[in-house]
Amino acid sequence: MEPKYPSTLSPGGVSQRNIEAILPAMRPFLAAPTTRTVLEISSGDGVHLAEYAKSFPDRVFVPTECDEFGVKQLNERFKGEAKDGAIKAEIRDAALLDVLEQDCWDSLRKAREEDGAPFDLVLASNVLHMMPFPEGASAIFRHLADPVFMTPHHPRFCVYGPFRSVTGFFSDSDAKFDETIKARPNGERLGLRAIEDLESIADQVGWVLREKIFMPAGNFVLIFGPRKLSPSSPTVPRSASDLR
Repeated sequence: MEPKYPSTLSPGGVSQRNIEAILPAMRPFLAAPTTRTVLEISSGDGVHLAEYAKSFPDRVFVPTECDEFGVKQLNERFKGEAKDGAIKAEIRDAALLDVLEQDCWDSLRKAREEDGAPFDLVLASNVLHMMPFPEGASAIFRHLADPVFMTPHHPRFCVYGPFRSVTGFFSDSDAKFDETIKARPNGERLGLRAIEDLESIADQVGWVLREKIFMPAGNFVLIFGPRKLSPSSPTVPRSASDLR
């Protein structure tokens, strides 16, 4: 069994290096009283979700990957960690989710209908620059607006990664990284996404960028939510340093 999109795979160890910065930024949303069921888009090697699950054992997590290769790896990992007692949280079997395939979304939606519990929180790390644009981001936001798929009560989409502006890159290293991933096999449609373009896509389904958290190494956590928001929604610090 081979990966479906081998050019999008991250080098080993990247997830482990990032999680120490990412977890504090995600913590307010994972800890929110409105959060019960959490979806992670493109869970990769499962490092991030494992840490979320260890920190929040009373949450239900649903990992995903874009191919059977990734789904199998995730299921093997989490079943092993559950057996060892390393993770107490409920982690459902990984779902197959290629964001460009409507059948995958339909299956995930059907599971939500059967479960009777839409997602409260959707997480994604280092993924938007590794999928075709704007199709990939548009598909994600379109399904976020589906009340069967995601709760209408204080839903959040939290995205970690490197981004750019419509006017250019935020640093020379970002420009270099963009050039590097575009040079991968079949990488011509990969690349850093402009935050303003993501805001425009979100706006089409009634969502807005609610917070922009500055992270180490020039990365960001972008917090999206519905335009119309209840006053009781959780607040978020504006920088990762406020969370430490």
